[in-house]
Amino acid sequence: MNEKITIGKLELPYPVFPAPMAGLTDPPFRKLIDEIGYIGAVFTEMISIEGLIRKNKQTLNMVKDFSSEFPRFIQLFGSNSDSFVEAVKIIGGETEFQGIDINMGCPVKKIIKKGAGSYLLTQPDKIKIIIEKIKKISDLPLTIKIRIGFNKINILEIAKIIEGSGADGLIVHFRLRKQKFSGEPLWEYGEKIREMINIPLIGNGDIKDVVTAEKRLKQTDGIMIGRAMLSNPSIFREIAKKDKIEDKQIIKRFIELMEEFYPKDMLSPRIKAFARYFLKGKDFPKELKKEVFHCKEYLVIKEKLLEYFM
Repeated sequence: MNEKITIGKLELPYPVFPAPMAGLTDPPFRKLIDEIGYIGAVFTEMISIEGLIRKNKQTLNMVKDFSSEFPRFIQLFGSNSDSFVEAVKIIGGETEFQGIDINMGCPVKKIIKKGAGSYLLTQPDKIKIIIEKIKKISDLPLTIKIRIGFNKINILEIAKIIEGSGADGLIVHFRLRKQKFSGEPLWEYGEKIREMINIPLIGNGDIKDVVTAEKRLKQTDGIMIGRAMLSNPSIFREIAKKDKIEDKQIIKRFIELMEEFYPKDMLSPRIKAFARYFLKGKDFPKELKKEVFHCKEYLVIKEKLLEYFM
């Protein structure tokens, strides 16, 4: 694995990144991934710029920070360029995040209806304005996460605009918005984009194992892993040729971190959200799985999971 990747003023130790995932990469999970290590940086889940400006309680909980070994990026979404500026001022003045990522690739309808996420791919001029306004008031490294297009491929046009507007890095999920998370990602665009731009290119889409990761690292400057990380948080160690951490250690540590962070009434839905992905591909008995997901008592769920993995 190629070591180090530079984004803006940050020299990051590894070109492999955990993807920001709504409702999943919360502070406990980010802390877990940071402790597992061998990543370039950790990313928050999508954070609403309007929620951040209004100091919405739920939004502030989502961006709660922690001491970490690796740099921390906050991922923002929205559509109003002036609101982006206000949100970035808050980040620079009131938080210790070391980088900013703008989500311009989310395919979810409720985000698109707000003119945010992947809808911005239909508005190249707006992308330019947002990036330029942010760079005028902030020296924090700025990455932009996009797809190869909304309903049609326009990645080459958008990539040049993103670089020309001053962004420090480009993250590409190699699918169209209409594909969501299905169909083959078009990784062949990696080489085409790399020939055009001089900022780091990080690729995302269906990196399921070490073999795929090594292949994709030859096509881009770095890679970002989403769903595979949820079922195997130790994948970053495996890519770096380090020993895998046992599942029992991972589940035990995640439960500890979750209990430190969430009030009691939030523990049951949060452990289920984690388990839904973590149990994929594991020989976890079907009947036991049913018991876990139908149970409402957190302590019972916790006991059943720990009993199985221990």
